[in-house]
Amino acid sequence: MPENSTNSRILISRFFGVLVLALLLVVDRRYSHGVGGAVLNLLGLAVIIVAALGRVWTSSYLAAYKDARLICYGPFSVTRNPLYLFTLLAAVGIGITAASLIIFLLAIVIVAVTHVVAVKNEEARLAELFGEEYEDYKKSVPRYWPKLKQYDSPKIIFVHTKIYGRAFFDAAGWLAVYLGLRAIDLLRAQGVVPTLLEIP
Repeated sequence: MPENSTNSRILISRFFGVLVLALLLVVDRRYSHGVGGAVLNLLGLAVIIVAALGRVWTSSYLAAYKDARLICYGPFSVTRNPLYLFTLLAAVGIGITAASLIIFLLAIVIVAVTHVVAVKNEEARLAELFGEEYEDYKKSVPRYWPKLKQYDSPKIIFVHTKIYGRAFFDAAGWLAVYLGLRAIDLLRAQGVVPTLLEIP
């Protein structure tokens, strides 16, 4: 994918995270309290952790060969877009943790829209780079929903450590949003953060 497209998508994701935290500084969420809020908090954290680890795992397969060869194994053997799938999962986790239907839907819409455009651009680029090999790959591996029974991976892979390290940093961003949400809830409980509005 072109660098400017990737950077734009990352900036949009980061802007969304900051927007959620800024919004929650002035609004409270109807479902964020009591046992229900605690359950949503733990469920959201679990989803975010799975998504973060999934992005790091996927990057380990992609990092050494991106654009040099078509990666058809590991997570790429079950879905053509595992990074985007795990990003969507992270957004779902943030939406669950936020305990707000509005933020949940906003998270999914923003990530889905930005990534649908990114996927179409990347498919065109890969078709140009790899031609018939990529067309055969498209026929056997679904665009999004994973076909787990066809998972295949070599025993040894080579990893570009700089890119792999960047994947850890990106994954940590999702966990930072989670910690920000928890910090805001603690400050609100102490009366430090005001509530100007309650949202569903």
